[in-house]
This record gives sequence, structure tokens and C-alpha cells, in this order.
Amino acid sequence: MENILEEYAGLIMAIIMVFVINGLFFKVLIGV
Repeated sequence: MENILEEYAGLIMAIIMVFVINGLFFKVLIGV
């Protein structure tokens, strides 16, 4: 169970990173 939770947490972190990067990218586009 612990290994699965760790992999799941890593996946969530990766998804959050993608959303954060996309959010910053769109903010830059709107800013320009």
C-alpha cells in the first residue's frame, strides 16, 4: 500500500506542476 501511495502522490505532484506551469504560461500570454 505504501508504495502505491508514494507513486500516486508523485503522479499528483506531476499533474499539479503541469497545471501550475500552464497557469503561469497563460498569465504571461495574457500579460503580453
